[in-house]
Amino acid sequence: LQLNFIPLNTSGVWDVNGRYTFIFGTHPNLGGEILFTGFIAFCIARLNARLIVATFTLYFIALSLLESRAAMLSLLVAFSLYIYREQIRWFAPAYRIALTFIVAMLFVLFGVLNMERISDLFLLQNEYRGIGTGFVGRSGLWENAWHVFLDNPLFGAGFGYYKTNSIISPHNMWLGMLSIMGLMCFFIVVSMLKNGWRIYNTNATMFLLLLSFIPMTIFNDRVLNLNPYPFLLFIVLFLPSRALAVGIQGRQLSAVRHRGIRAKTA
Repeated sequence: LQLNFIPLNTSGVWDVNGRYTFIFGTHPNLGGEILFTGFIAFCIARLNARLIVATFTLYFIALSLLESRAAMLSLLVAFSLYIYREQIRWFAPAYRIALTFIVAMLFVLFGVLNMERISDLFLLQNEYRGIGTGFVGRSGLWENAWHVFLDNPLFGAGFGYYKTNSIISPHNMWLGMLSIMGLMCFFIVVSMLKNGWRIYNTNATMFLLLLSFIPMTIFNDRVLNLNPYPFLLFIVLFLPSRALAVGIQGRQLSAVRHRGIRAKTA
């Protein structure tokens, strides 16, 4: 895997910020989507834990350079949930609860003691991209999308509304669906929730990986298209249960055998 970062040489906020573009000069947020989606694919492929950790480290550094914060947050969520599920799932319930509590407390302590570093990492106080900018202007876009929905509540303004009227789209999947499809998007959301519940009952690991997409859906400008993260999101969400269950029984049997071997050697 080779990653190339090309400095952005243009005027305006990006030049002041010193952001990097992704491969071939593409948008850094697109690079964030691709790297996050690639990490989810790694997890779905069930590679060994060391390779997962190495991939996470490489991608996290790349995302921090790209300043793709939604992807960085989603990557952290995906990595944490995946390691939690895959590495301690076979512990006794009491040990799982105790370990979860300890890890949670350590995260809280780390956050309290390193607020300034976390703020710098996610650019929370940045003049151009910090909290005071309304999520880099997204709050205004969200408000506009909400008003578009109120003006067209039943069927929405249509898929071509933003492009036809040269209006910046809302950079939020949920408000995007609401504004372009109106209340008709209710059927899509219900289908997504229904399939999410089905995945939870079939493959809990896959369900946790789906949860890590949430920050991307809130801050990125994708609804229904073939860009990396919505494509993988909907592919996984609507996979047949038989495909979701592939390999689960064998992994469970392997883990049981592994515990039996350890018990005998002890």
